[in-house]
Amino acid sequence: MCDVLVAPQLRRRKIASILVARIVDEARALGVAELYLFTTGKMREELYTGLGWTVMDRPVYREIERLLMSIRPR
Repeated sequence: MCDVLVAPQLRRRKIASILVARIVDEARALGVAELYLFTTGKMREELYTGLGWTVMDRPVYREIERLLMSIRPR
């Protein structure tokens, strides 16, 4: 997964959290052992860690720190 985008006028309504939770639920139902995502920014890190994702690495690409995160659907 590479980020979840929500239109600016619809933000702060937990839409991204609901979408990500649904993705994890669908992966669980399909028997997926682990999911990965790639994103940037402290705000996004806080969103995903709050949903149970773990930071695996912080590579720097084009002079910007990126986040590689994962979750094991349960």
